[in-house]
Amino acid sequence: MPIIKQLQFKEDTAPSTPTAAITINRIVSKLTERFENHIHKRECATTQSDYKVKMGSRSIAAFVTQCLGNLPDEEAGASVCDSSSDGGIDSIAVNHTEKTVVVVQSKYDQQSNGTLTKSDLLSFKDACNNLLEQKWNLFDEILRARQKDIETAINSSNYKFFFVFAHTGKNGAAPLIIEMLNKWQDELSRDALVEDPNDFDALPFQVHLVCGEDIANWMHTRKTKKIDLDNVVIQDWGRVLEPYQAFYGKVDAYQLANWWNDYEDFLISKNIRGPLLDTDVNEAIKNTALNTPELFWYFNNGITVLANSVEVHLSTAPAKRDTGVFSFKGVSVINGAQTISTIGRLFKSSTEDIKQKLTSIYVSVRFIKISDSSEFSEQVTRANNFQNRVLGRDFASQHQEQIRLRKEVSVEGYDYEILRSGDNSPPNDKSFDLDVALNALACLSNSGSILATLKSNRGKFFENLDGRPYTAIFNPSVTGVKLINSVLHYKAIDKMIQAEISNENLSDNRRRLILNNGRFVISSILLKKIGGLANSNNIIEPTLDAYQQALPLYLEQISDYLDVNFPTAYPARFFENVQKVTDLIEKIS
Repeated sequence: MPIIKQLQFKEDTAPSTPTAAITINRIVSKLTERFENHIHKRECATTQSDYKVKMGSRSIAAFVTQCLGNLPDEEAGASVCDSSSDGGIDSIAVNHTEKTVVVVQSKYDQQSNGTLTKSDLLSFKDACNNLLEQKWNLFDEILRARQKDIETAINSSNYKFFFVFAHTGKNGAAPLIIEMLNKWQDELSRDALVEDPNDFDALPFQVHLVCGEDIANWMHTRKTKKIDLDNVVIQDWGRVLEPYQAFYGKVDAYQLANWWNDYEDFLISKNIRGPLLDTDVNEAIKNTALNTPELFWYFNNGITVLANSVEVHLSTAPAKRDTGVFSFKGVSVINGAQTISTIGRLFKSSTEDIKQKLTSIYVSVRFIKISDSSEFSEQVTRANNFQNRVLGRDFASQHQEQIRLRKEVSVEGYDYEILRSGDNSPPNDKSFDLDVALNALACLSNSGSILATLKSNRGKFFENLDGRPYTAIFNPSVTGVKLINSVLHYKAIDKMIQAEISNENLSDNRRRLILNNGRFVISSILLKKIGGLANSNNIIEPTLDAYQQALPLYLEQISDYLDVNFPTAYPARFFENVQKVTDLIEKIS
């Protein structure tokens, strides 16, 4: 399925094949059988003469949503919101695990010879824009029921939105339509402040056109892609017999690369997360592989694989555990997606010299034999991805600056909790944790770079405890009193901002988005203008009246600034852009 930017005008010139209509109608019939029990029947009773077409169109929407959103049949069917009052969106699904939002408009062309028309495009574009502007009253009640999930995605820069027009006609579209679609894609990328609009995979908002051929290919691929790994060589292997049979040891990177070359994303389809491109984790994996491959096994957590059946080759002697040969059927990697995808891509893109160097990499691996329908399959998948997660923040709790600050704060009668715990009880007025401390000191800095990083990637502060940005926030110049003051004032301001966000009388959705996404910047401006905290040696109670009077004034200035300079920019993206935030702070100051 090409993104709009990858479509060519000439693709619209090819006529449909004589059997296209027969093939697509059979496919839609199968999709209807599969999804109709999960799709609502409003305005689509089985007694209606057009039931087949209506339910066929809804089933197409469900299938496309499932494929792009990686959802089970039930959730994909429930995502359909097609009706006479749907506002131009036939299906929408938010996957918080993979951080994707799939928005679909579908059209069932029984003749399979049409394509996207100008009116179809304009209607769908308007619907997607209304969604991003959160005009909920324009949509069907099924979509409105997902309002909180959609708002979460819109207010974050980590989610990808797929705007998909799916139809059962032929490839491509007319030159005018392609031009309009390209212009829409450019507008979305511009408003999202995308630095490289040609990096299609990384675009946060993507326009896609899915045709009958794409649907047929997806049907075939998803049905036939069974993964079997033959002649797997495991070194220093061991086994577990009860309660589930498992084999473990280490495998060389060359084998992993071959698996990735043969199956790619299908290999990790059951992983909680798909392969993430250009993340700090993947960069760390890549750097270790290239610079210290002999240490890779020590640094890497390894991978966990489920298999429906296991065959131990006759050459594998139970008494000798140095090398064993196995075949695994019905395989899926449930943990270690970033490891295997990074190694696979490295082998694909590297020179022969580097490939030879990479062959010295070994990775820990566990193969667990399990029925594909077993409840334990889901349990082990979730446990491998969510148990014992150690964050950079956890290491900070042992850092000398944190230990010093905790002691100084304690002298003043306050409690600074630097250890991450599972206690979610609300803190009292004289206690706060490391996360609040980071927010407060970052806002006190009044730095566009610090504030943008806090919004976009707060984990970056704890990646290197001996360098920036961590040392820009936590350093010997920060006293216990300064930390207490910054926290007291930050908490007071943030409470006001949260109250305004929750204010039902706030009818301006864009202003609510600015409050939600720009709360660190707003807090920073208020702290600089009113707080007077930078050099105080005494604890200063927040001046609540002054903050309450100043908040609407600075919110108005920020809103006006965006309306004049970036009228269509998405606030979630704007407040993560270092230069944009820096310019805004300078303007307001």
